[in-house]
Amino acid sequence: MTGVKCETEVANFFSILDLVYGFMNGTKRHAKFNEIQASQKWKHLELHKSCDTRWSTRSIQISTFLRRLGPVLETLEHFKDDTDSETRLTAQGLLN
Repeated sequence: MTGVKCETEVANFFSILDLVYGFMNGTKRHAKFNEIQASQKWKHLELHKSCDTRWSTRSIQISTFLRRLGPVLETLEHFKDDTDSETRLTAQGLLN
């Protein structure tokens, strides 16, 4: 893998994590995410947005995302058929 390709893939990865973070911060989506965590009796965790100037936040962002991948996917599944087209399309795109 070349350096440029690797850098692009890493940048895309963090962009997707930021898109998931933004999606989950919508009021009804955030409530559903919290509800799913509670129903699974998991300790409540919030997703994190990356910070370009602090690499340590990226580590926290990845760790939290991976620890809550199940509830994230379940939340996206819930909203993939939403009546709001923007919510529906974003959920479908993130699932893909």
